[in-house]
Amino acid sequence: MHMERRRLEAARELEAGVRQARLAERFGVSRTTASRWYRALASGGVDALRRRRAKGRPSHLSPLQWEQLRREWLSGARSRGYPDNEWTTSRLATLIQSEFGVIYQLDHVRRLRKRLLQMEPVAGRVSPPAGQPEDGKGVLSLPPDVWRSETATAGNP
Repeated sequence: MHMERRRLEAARELEAGVRQARLAERFGVSRTTASRWYRALASGGVDALRRRRAKGRPSHLSPLQWEQLRREWLSGARSRGYPDNEWTTSRLATLIQSEFGVIYQLDHVRRLRKRLLQMEPVAGRVSPPAGQPEDGKGVLSLPPDVWRSETATAGNP
């Protein structure tokens, strides 16, 4: 919020006729930044200098697809014909590709998997003993069954 406040103060001064070089000196920014603020103010008004959330790259999965993926996750891998209920990264990647036609690199699927783990309901979760990685074998004790970590299932699709 501090940065936004500074830009809005600068906008007031620019509107009052303060030169860009003087503004840069007063706010401790480069002349390029002062010029950028001036152009933003001129083209979009004060709102152009307000804080904006960084958008990042848009998701390939819609909110509805995310919810469907979460339901599949909670149903377990057995529901998709696997011999156990363990969602590995490669299994999750296969699911995403077959259901949504989206191909992600495994590193990204690993991040999605972590996000799904964080979405798990807290009720019923069994925490590992302090200092132990899950159950000591890299297995997370989460409902509805056991979900393995990447280390326990490396090379096991």
